[in-house]
Amino acid sequence: MVNLIDKNQEEDMKNTADLVIGFLPKLDKVVFMETKNFKLPRNEAILLVKTCIESTKDICELMNETIEKSFREKLELQSFRN
Repeated sequence: MVNLIDKNQEEDMKNTADLVIGFLPKLDKVVFMETKNFKLPRNEAILLVKTCIESTKDICELMNETIEKSFREKLELQSFRN
């Protein structure tokens, strides 16, 4: 599962800081991290990474709920047709 919270073009053109995190929610594991123009005190950087991880978990949960709901609706529709 890959989740992306991305900058828009205007933010990208301003050469603002980048933090890219590859996180696998099912394994609860950060597998990749890259920074660019990233100048934060250590404690703030740690808080930011934790916030990204929690946001990713929330997004993953919402996506899974949406997929499950759609799947259930399709199954109900199929059983109704049969």
